[in-house]
Amino acid sequence: MSESELSRPTKRRWNAASAPELIASWKKSGLSQAAFCRRERISLSTLSYWIRKIGKSSRKARSKQSFVELAPSMSPSTLAPPIELVTPSGFQLRLSSGFLIDDLQRTLTVLKSSC
Repeated sequence: MSESELSRPTKRRWNAASAPELIASWKKSGLSQAAFCRRERISLSTLSYWIRKIGKSSRKARSKQSFVELAPSMSPSTLAPPIELVTPSGFQLRLSSGFLIDDLQRTLTVLKSSC
């Protein structure tokens, strides 16, 4: 066996189980794909292939999750009743619980200028 054959790294085989670890190592390294591949002595096409392959499978998994059920943080019985303002000219404004005071101030400013 020649000296160059002894110093050459053994060829590493990648599969679906080991590829996520490879991709995580590349992302953690902060290196470009090419620099990472040179350092790890793997082909750029191998890394690119697994990035595409893993990316496709994760996109498929995300697309299957079309809706996420959200529970309300407060039950309707604990919500405060709306506040109702009626101007002398008959304009009515109903404010639901959780309104922002800044929004109310802007609304009242507009009402004052138009009445």
